[in-house]
Amino acid sequence: MITNTTDKVRAPFIRSFATVALLILLPSPAAALGGQCEGVSTSLSQEQRQEYAQQIASRLGRDITPAQIEIHRSMSSGGWSAVFASTPVTDDGVLFFEGGEYKDVWGGDSSDKEEVTAWAKGIGAPDALASCFASAVTG
Repeated sequence: MITNTTDKVRAPFIRSFATVALLILLPSPAAALGGQCEGVSTSLSQEQRQEYAQQIASRLGRDITPAQIEIHRSMSSGGWSAVFASTPVTDDGVLFFEGGEYKDVWGGDSSDKEEVTAWAKGIGAPDALASCFASAVTG
């Protein structure tokens, strides 16, 4: 039986191309949450990632370095940011900052969007950020 070697070479390229195309076409996290995230920025520069990692590492102490902190994403509005992060010594959490100053951390598990929104507003987060954050963590 004769096989077509061109198809064997082409298949990985087509799969790779399809994956890249899908990633480009997927909406941003804020866009995926629709109107819940209007007015909330989800852009995060490498410099911001490093700054957040440094702040989180210094808060943890315990000989944790910024390189050990994984910043997954952030949401920002009205001078506030919600930073989704992982560390080697804590559960994953969402750390809230106002103007770069740490305010509080959410590490809870709730499916009640109103409860989560109220918690975020209770620490002072702007309405838009509180609503977007609550939509993100309650699914």
